[in-house]
Amino acid sequence: MITTKHKHDIVSLIERESSNLGSYTKVAAKLGVSNAYITEIRKPERWFKFPDKAWSDIAGMLNYRVDSEKWQIADITNFQWLTAALENAKQDSMCIGISEKAGSGKTKSLESFLKNDTTSGVFLIRCEAWGYRVFLEKVCREVGIKLSEKRHTCEDMLEQIIAFFASVLRQQNLS
Repeated sequence: MITTKHKHDIVSLIERESSNLGSYTKVAAKLGVSNAYITEIRKPERWFKFPDKAWSDIAGMLNYRVDSEKWQIADITNFQWLTAALENAKQDSMCIGISEKAGSGKTKSLESFLKNDTTSGVFLIRCEAWGYRVFLEKVCREVGIKLSEKRHTCEDMLEQIIAFFASVLRQQNLS
């Protein structure tokens, strides 16, 4: 069941994504919904219109787990190592992949790092075994780049991704 607290948390994540991506339009593109949907879900007086399934779907796309209150993160070696690796990657503006056996703490460590990041420069893309094209499509979606219906070349997608991050850097340099 989605509680009012969950709804507030999810809306806060939408606000954060808007700040990270630069607009609610990009958030809508990332989540695969309309701009009107984002406008409505941000209004507490309209929350009754959205069933729990809609909230759960949006939560999942924002890497928010409704059951996360049941988990307690232990500051153990794996968590410390992964957090340090993520911090180093962030400082060096790197894209890194993480692979480890199930139950090693990857997901919770990554979610905690993302939740605690205040720089608007950290993105989490969950993957399995993808090719280059699928990876670029996932990156486009994560950063709110809306791809048209026509098939894009990898070069087109890469140029759009580079342009996105260049604009983020310009905005950070202005502030």
